[in-house]
Amino acid sequence: MAATCIEDGEQERICSCGEKETQFVDALGHAEVIDETVAATCTSTGLTEGKHCSVCGVTILEQKTVSATGHTEVIDEAIAATCTSTGLTKGKHCSVCGVTILEQKTVSAIGHAEVIVQGTPATGLATGLTEGRYCSVCQEILVEQEVIDMIPPIEISFPSGYVTSEEMSVVIDDLEVIIPANVYVPDGLFDRLDLITSIIEEVSGLNYDGNPKYVSNPLDLRVVKLTDRGESEFFLPVAAAGEAHVAPGHLIDMSDLIHECCHGLHFNQSPWLRSLVADEGISTYTTYKVQEYIAQYYPELIPFVGSVNMTFNNYMMSDEELALLYEHPLEYWFEVPFTYGINGEYSVAFRFMWYLDAVYGDYTSWIIEYEKSNPYDPSWSGNLPVEEQLKAFRMVYGDDVFDGFYPWLRENKDLFTVRESVDLTNAEVIQLYPMVYPIGIYYTMIGQNYNVWIYYDDLYIDFSAGFSYMAEYKNRDMSGITLYIDSRVTIEFYDGQGRLLCVRGGDSQKEYGMAQYSLDGVSFIKLVGQGRFQGYRISGFDDTVALQ
Repeated sequence: MAATCIEDGEQERICSCGEKETQFVDALGHAEVIDETVAATCTSTGLTEGKHCSVCGVTILEQKTVSATGHTEVIDEAIAATCTSTGLTKGKHCSVCGVTILEQKTVSAIGHAEVIVQGTPATGLATGLTEGRYCSVCQEILVEQEVIDMIPPIEISFPSGYVTSEEMSVVIDDLEVIIPANVYVPDGLFDRLDLITSIIEEVSGLNYDGNPKYVSNPLDLRVVKLTDRGESEFFLPVAAAGEAHVAPGHLIDMSDLIHECCHGLHFNQSPWLRSLVADEGISTYTTYKVQEYIAQYYPELIPFVGSVNMTFNNYMMSDEELALLYEHPLEYWFEVPFTYGINGEYSVAFRFMWYLDAVYGDYTSWIIEYEKSNPYDPSWSGNLPVEEQLKAFRMVYGDDVFDGFYPWLRENKDLFTVRESVDLTNAEVIQLYPMVYPIGIYYTMIGQNYNVWIYYDDLYIDFSAGFSYMAEYKNRDMSGITLYIDSRVTIEFYDGQGRLLCVRGGDSQKEYGMAQYSLDGVSFIKLVGQGRFQGYRISGFDDTVALQ
């Protein structure tokens, strides 16, 4: 038996003599082989050094397991995102093996936090700046502000006025205007009168130069100046054959002057005095037609002549008053004054002439027929009999002319209500003057009430002539003059040299409300763009009446 690593062996030996001999052989001992150490890693175990026999394979020194060392964590710091670059979240990795333990994720750029730097509009006195933008986080300027050039003065002029130093007489076609000394005359007055008298002739079908031979003089408009400047500039105007008397204020607010010119026109055709339904009918309705004509073709003159709303306000009739009117035939009211309401007979007359114009296409021919039937007798005093007046209407319009009036009026009574709006969109420039009454001073644009919308489109409004009138003619302090108007209206304010002072209003998101603007140093304003407003008023005089 052969010896092994751990056991002795035996072997036979045969001598040359032939004898067998058993010999003992020592154990060989192990042939050691080193089992190398295996180092542990972050995630895997290791082994200690060991030994085994390369012959028999027996383990001489057992290798022992060494535990995994685990990762050595290192923090990967977060990188904050900026306005324009991405960032990273916090992460981790092993400093030994380099493996990623917590992955860093990309964070999107946050973008700029824009802040608006408000621009400043240029004016006629200073440059402006456009709107700018910057980032409140990184402070980077995103939009540079640029300088806006100073706005040059606009070339726009407004007529002013003057005070007469002595009595003056101006003849306009067949109209003579006599104005005493010390009366304020607005520039353009005589051109306006010339235009207005032409319109009166056109809408009425009568002519100033068509007067009968016995009317020796044309209509003489005399302006009577009150002595005390602190008193009213208005009094009740009157007209008779050949002459009308009006107040200085009627050169500015011309609606009553137009009314008296209408009287002068039909007095030139037939100087007889008639009932108010006849005489005042022509003047009230012709004045209305002149206002309508001017509103259509010369809207810039509306502040001088008044709007139709003023006429409708003057001649309103309630349902109760109409019911009283219907209690008697119209012929009855030619003889018996209709005293109901503020302007009873005028209101009836206004409606009757409208009826003649609407139904028969003419409302003045009866004057000519009246004169033919009743040639004027200068020696006669008083009114011609009512029946003679009625006869002229029947001869021109037919026997049933009076019978048709009430049915027509019932059907068309809505014609005589105040209009909901006044259209100034075709007017470029209007002038405003204050009105001086015993109760105080007030400004009016078109004789509107609070419920009437005024429409405009880039409208210039001149105050300079009115301010000059108050300062130089009325000796009033103008420093406290204030405009109250719808805050949604965008307004440019200009001085006397046409330089833009500032822009205010235009808050389209705001509910209706009155804004307050000083007019000290302001000569005119511009209502910018298209829009509308209702009430407005100008105050600051020591006796201003806040009507609208």
